[in-house]
Amino acid sequence: MAEDETSALRWYLGVAVLLLGALPPLMVGLSADQADRPSLVVGLLIVVAPVCLAGLVYTVRGMGASEARTPGRRLTVGFGLVCISIAALAAGRALIG
Repeated sequence: MAEDETSALRWYLGVAVLLLGALPPLMVGLSADQADRPSLVVGLLIVVAPVCLAGLVYTVRGMGASEARTPGRRLTVGFGLVCISIAALAAGRALIG
């Protein structure tokens, strides 16, 4: 069975979303020891990290899907969840201080 035309684009988009989704929570987590109130930063990560993880799981599932329309939907949902988690991290970090 031949690969479809969008398989390379799916892989590039998936790798970009994986990097975009993994780095901001890691950076906020590393800044928790330098914060004035680290418990608030950890609480923010506890709330936002599952959303980011769900987005990463959807992205990986979309990268490996073989049907015609399923990969596009999964990548869209995964990228949306990652964007929501990054926006929540940025807003929460700005409110914390």
